Amino acid sequence: VIEGELIKDISKDIPPKIADGEYIGIARIDAEFNRTFFRCVEEVLREKGSGVFYEEAFKKFIEKENNLRYRTTSGYAWIEIDTPEDLMKAEREIAPKIGLI
Repeated sequence: VIEGELIKDISKDIPPKIADGEYIGIARIDAEFNRTFFRCVEEVLREKGSGVFYEEAFKKFIEKENNLRYRTTSGYAWIEIDTPEDLMKAEREIAPKIGLI
């Protein structure tokens, strides 16, 4: 969920009708973010253990810092690859669009 340029909530539990987008798993992390983010990772591990999605650490960061920004893919071709079928689709449909085939 976004507000202006800021991410206000991130979770796999946000209903699609409420979500403003999908995190595709690419992040630019600078040194300042890194220190705070890894403290958030440590807190999530202490509070919830290791059996959670890494977005929990982003969620914790949002709660603490409230300055996590996003960038859009602006219509660039991309695909989430979780299965062999996803990979085949990526090779067939996405790779040609980004000049890999």
